[in-house]
Amino acid sequence: DNIAHDAHLWGAVYGIVFMVVLAALFSPNLLRFFIDQLLQGPSMPNF
Repeated sequence: DNIAHDAHLWGAVYGIVFMVVLAALFSPNLLRFFIDQLLQGPSMPNF
């Protein structure tokens, strides 16, 4: 199907790593919040 799936995969990995590194350098509290939210697991939205 002529789609470079490996390029999309590595682009996604790069994007995630890049944002984590930026958050760690410029806003460690935001990174800690993000990790805490991931470790809590899914929850229902509060409407």
